[in-house]
Amino acid sequence: MGKRGPKPWEPTDEEVAKVRLYAGLGSTQDQIAAMIGKSTDTLTRNERTAEALQIGRAETIAKVAGSLVRKALNGDTASAIFYLKTQAGWKETNVQEHTGKDGGPIEIEQVSADADAFTRSIAGLASREAAGSGTSETSH
Repeated sequence: MGKRGPKPWEPTDEEVAKVRLYAGLGSTQDQIAAMIGKSTDTLTRNERTAEALQIGRAETIAKVAGSLVRKALNGDTASAIFYLKTQAGWKETNVQEHTGKDGGPIEIEQVSADADAFTRSIAGLASREAAGSGTSETSH
């Protein structure tokens, strides 16, 4: 018995060139598949178009990166900063210092005694509520 199903798609050289171009222009795989009239699975399963997707994107990234580096090396400050942040680990940092009144130390107030008193008050209210209701949890 022979193989079942349709014959695998073999793209033309023109279709492969379009895939490479569209990938380089930043189109998604879904968009590229729609433009050439195939499914995304068909596009990515075919060896020639899968390679065209990768190469098209990589070529454009290399061109843009080269342009950025040329601008940075020619004195464009924004390009130099962007390149160094993304490639050399540079980052901007903001230092925030906190001080108390008039630049003095921050004053810390001890509130544990108040917290203990609050806890005792809540416990007392809870026990009075339980005693006043006259019901237990098991008598429903």
